[in-house]
Amino acid sequence: MALTSYSELKTAVGEWAMRASDTDFTGRVGDFITLAEGRLNDELGALEADAALTGVANDRRITTGLTVEEPIALFIAETGQDEVPVQLQPDGSFPYLNTPGAPVVAALDAGGDYIDCDRPLDQAYPFRFRYRGRIALSDSVTTNWLLQKRPDIYLAAAMMWGAGYQEDWPNGAVWKATLDQGIPQVKRTLSLKRRGTLRVDPALSSIGRRSSFDYTTGS
Repeated sequence: MALTSYSELKTAVGEWAMRASDTDFTGRVGDFITLAEGRLNDELGALEADAALTGVANDRRITTGLTVEEPIALFIAETGQDEVPVQLQPDGSFPYLNTPGAPVVAALDAGGDYIDCDRPLDQAYPFRFRYRGRIALSDSVTTNWLLQKRPDIYLAAAMMWGAGYQEDWPNGAVWKATLDQGIPQVKRTLSLKRRGTLRVDPALSSIGRRSSFDYTTGS
C-alpha cells in the first residue's frame, strides 16, 4: 500500500503490528505517531513543508494549526488557476484595509496560529503555505517531506512506541535499531539539501579580487 499520508501511516502501523482489528490498539496509533515525531523533531530540527489552508469570507485571519518556526511563502492556490503570491511581511508592518478583496500582503502572528491578511477576504480562498517548522501530522496536515521521502523512518519511529505499548520489547528493539540507523542517513540528506540551496551574497563575490578603484583619483 502507499505510505504518503497520515491516514495511510496509521493504517500501516496497525497492519505491521498485526493489530488492525484491535480498536484499543488502533485508537492509540495517533499517540504513537505523536511520540515518534517528538524524537524526529529533536533529531532533525525544523523541516520545510507545504500546508493547504482555507480562508473565511469577510475575515482577514487564516487559521494555520501548524507549528511554524519560519514562514517562507504564501500563495492563493485556486484549482485550475496559476498560483498568486501573497507578500509575507512582519506583523503590524503594513496597513489593514476594510474593503474585502484578495489579499496582497500578510503576516504570521507572533504565536504562529494565524496568518493575518491586509484586508478581509471577499471569498474563502484556498492557500498554499510554505514554511519551516516542526513536523506534526494530523487530519488537516496529512503529509510532509519526511513521510514522502522516508516513510520507513516514520513507520519505525511509530512502531517502536507501538511495541512499547504492547510490552513487546524484542520487536521494539528491532524498530529502534532501524530508526537509529535511518536517522543519520536523513540528516546527511538534509545537510546536502540545505547546502545546495545556499546562495552567495553578490557583495561577497568581490572579496579577494583586485579592486578597480583608483585611490589616487578617487574613481
